[in-house]
Amino acid sequence: MTQRKRPRRKEPTPEPPHVPEEPERPAWSGRLETRRVQRSGRGSTVISLPKDWVDRIGIKPGDPVALQYQEDGSVIVSPKLLESATRLKTVIEIDGRMPDRTIRRVIAAYLEGYSQIELRTRGQLGAEVRQTIHEGIRKILGLEVVDEGSDRIVLLDLASPSEFPMARGLWRMHRLTRAMQVDAMEVVLAGSPERVEAVLKRDDEVDRLYWLIFKQHHLILRDPRFAAKLELTPQRSLGNLLAARIFERVADHACTIAKSANDLRGALPQGIASGMVEANGQALQLLDRGFACFMGNDLPSAHEVIEAVRPFESRLSELRESIAGLKARQAVALAYVLESIERTGAYSADIAELAINNCVGTA
Repeated sequence: MTQRKRPRRKEPTPEPPHVPEEPERPAWSGRLETRRVQRSGRGSTVISLPKDWVDRIGIKPGDPVALQYQEDGSVIVSPKLLESATRLKTVIEIDGRMPDRTIRRVIAAYLEGYSQIELRTRGQLGAEVRQTIHEGIRKILGLEVVDEGSDRIVLLDLASPSEFPMARGLWRMHRLTRAMQVDAMEVVLAGSPERVEAVLKRDDEVDRLYWLIFKQHHLILRDPRFAAKLELTPQRSLGNLLAARIFERVADHACTIAKSANDLRGALPQGIASGMVEANGQALQLLDRGFACFMGNDLPSAHEVIEAVRPFESRLSELRESIAGLKARQAVALAYVLESIERTGAYSADIAELAINNCVGTA
């Protein structure tokens, strides 16, 4: 007797993930209008404001508006520039199971420009979660705990971003990342694992400076008054942010070099060791030259830096061939080191390209 086959149960078709719709923008957002300048009275000239914009903002006859003059001759008309500076506040619910998620949200609020951040939880805040939050906050420049209870932590940004020039932050990042890579190479060559932690700690300082510059750029885009205080255009501010991002990545590669020392057991052959020192020195020299071009708007030297990267990469290819005969563990670790050195040289070309962009923008 043949058994009847059971029909296969049809698996339910998974629903596609929900993608939130883009919020509706005002009808006047992004619109370009042309309006004629008219004469009023004996010598005055006036221009009318769009009615839908006036209604949306809530301006009434007799209300003051601010005019901010830009370097290119344009004028920003805004009622918000007259508002008194108030501290932006936000509240974040603490994720007790995954406190790292809370730290990420705090960083995002800091970058957004919030000066007061209150962390709340339902019930008691556990000691382990509290310690994790405190450790994460210490990595954010200027953010301090000003009040604390059993179910909340209040943070206040005590630093004034307008009093710390972006250029100073970039110079500091350059010196830090350069010193990190020099020390990381000494760890690789001398085999000093106790110095690895010192390199990693400085990476936290580089991150703090990067977040500060990120925040400054955000404020420049949002508030023309802040841009005027720093004497920066949005275009130049963006270049500074991109340069800061490059230094943040160079610092990460310095950490990779330092960590790779743990897998290098025994002294390296003299030829390989001296070759790596030379390559690292060339990479840092390119980084110095690229950054000098960026800060000084040196167009000819920027081209020279970019053109010098290719022969530098050819030299690294020769070094890669020389480590092929080493033990597998050593060879893999040195491959990571050489890749990080190569990336530092490539980032130098990226900074030089930013210098060219600045030169073209100011020509």
